[in-house]
Amino acid sequence: MKGAIVFLAVFIIFIAVTLGYPTLPFGSQIYNAVGGVNINYPILGIPITTLVPAVFNGVVYGFIAWLIYSIASGAMGRGNKTPNQTIQQNVTVKVEDKEKDAKVEKSETKTDKEKTDETKGQSK
Repeated sequence: MKGAIVFLAVFIIFIAVTLGYPTLPFGSQIYNAVGGVNINYPILGIPITTLVPAVFNGVVYGFIAWLIYSIASGAMGRGNKTPNQTIQQNVTVKVEDKEKDAKVEKSETKTDKEKTDETKGQSK
């Protein structure tokens, strides 16, 4: 992600620099090598013979800057490494058996009645 930001920053800077200084190396050479035609057709008010080499320069120098950044951050042990994360979650699930609870309550009630009967029987 940081490498993409480096690429875009250098790309935009070199487009701007090349628009001001159209003879900056690589852009015009690449444009002529791919068969660029010398047409002064303007795009956004900028002649195509200036705009296309500016984009080529942005891509070339942006790639070089990204490559240097990637190698440097890899050599320093930083960059794309993410810290090891351990996520632990404890979940307690309480399962109640309604039939079992009902039987237990009934048996306790029965036992309580029996105890009451026993107490009455003992007091007589």
